Amino acid sequence: MLLYASNLCYYIYIIYSQKPEYMQKHRLLIISVTDIARLMADKMITRRDERDEM
Repeated sequence: MLLYASNLCYYIYIIYSQKPEYMQKHRLLIISVTDIARLMADKMITRRDERDEM
């Protein structure tokens, strides 16, 4: 799931970087998507750490 989300963000970023006018218009969208992916990554990492401590 996390890999899928990060790949999706990467593709979105590539598509938008080809078209700068989209980039300007949808910058907030791109930032929020990458933030969500980062939060998911943080949660997965903390879960793994909790499991390791048990």
